Amino acid sequence: MSKHWYENCWTSQEWRLSHLYWIERKNGPPCRFRLNWAQQELHRNLWHRNNILKARQLGISTYTAMLMLDMCLFREGFHCGIIDKTLPDAQEKMGKISFAFHALLDPPVNGEEFVEDEWEREQINTFARQLFVSAKGRISATRAEFATGSNIRVGTNLRGGTMQLLHVSEFGYVAINDPKKALKILSGGINTVGRDGVVIMESTHEGGKYGENYRMTKAAMENVGRTLTPLDFKFFFFPWHKQSEYRVDEGDPLRLNNQHREYFEGLAKEGISLDEGQKRWYLAQWNTFGYLVKQEYPSTPAEAFETQVHGAVYGAQISMLRAQGRLKQQFEPDDTRPLYVSWDIGLSDYMTLWLIQPGGDGKFYVLDHYSASGKELAHYIGVVRG
Repeated sequence: MSKHWYENCWTSQEWRLSHLYWIERKNGPPCRFRLNWAQQELHRNLWHRNNILKARQLGISTYTAMLMLDMCLFREGFHCGIIDKTLPDAQEKMGKISFAFHALLDPPVNGEEFVEDEWEREQINTFARQLFVSAKGRISATRAEFATGSNIRVGTNLRGGTMQLLHVSEFGYVAINDPKKALKILSGGINTVGRDGVVIMESTHEGGKYGENYRMTKAAMENVGRTLTPLDFKFFFFPWHKQSEYRVDEGDPLRLNNQHREYFEGLAKEGISLDEGQKRWYLAQWNTFGYLVKQEYPSTPAEAFETQVHGAVYGAQISMLRAQGRLKQQFEPDDTRPLYVSWDIGLSDYMTLWLIQPGGDGKFYVLDHYSASGKELAHYIGVVRG
């Protein structure tokens, strides 16, 4: 190995991302950053516009922070932005960048290493220190600037200027909790990125089949298999069951109720085979989050859209019925039993009628419904009689 072996490596961005930078962790000491399976898949398939539906804690925001730092250190006049649901959340991502940058000069004393060869490690650290000195970086809570003329800024909506790389984090939360802000992010922040730039939108989904995040994610899903233009969003899905850490191997043998057994059998039919450790982990999350587990840790893209809209009337009950497979069930009406019509009376708003039949099994079967607005009462009576 030559004295300046790393000169053949630093031209590879993927090598730099997996060797140069340090990150802090919630549990345990800082560690040298290395691309995990989700980060690697995203990096190797990154498009101009990227829509990422994911489970929690897969490190996509950390990857994007390291990518921005690397771009700014190795490119001139490169401008990046981070939009998050709150300013403290955005500043936390800037904190990742600041920590990684300053660790180029002073690696953590008790940091967790995967580069075991001492000589190799020293060559990497020497190169990192030289990079730090030449970068002349200045990083505040909301802005980072470097000698290359490149910079990073963070906020809850970034308007003005031009950016080559934009990270929009937790858009699902924003879209359902502050729809006007979501529209401003789309019209303001994303419009600052040219057709040759990169937008990374990553989020867990909230709000079911409603809101701007659902609309954009659904549109990106429909792009799968198509030839994309630079302005089309590419869809990525990173489920929980691909994360090796998401498992519990200790404990009693599993005891599954009918609902959970049917759920895991349904996944198996879709080609998702889980071992006992993964199932035990998933059930632990179920006990914590209830039906929201499909929002926080989806197994399939469709699951992420099953969660209820916050504040929806009977939302929890509908989510339970959906999880139990009792919605959209196929059944035949019983001609020997009576039919009833339930009225949700409205005059200035919608009048809604539900056709219901009590079953001999103690259940109520909803056969049909009708709604309209601005009609006379005789109109609805005619619908019932018809």
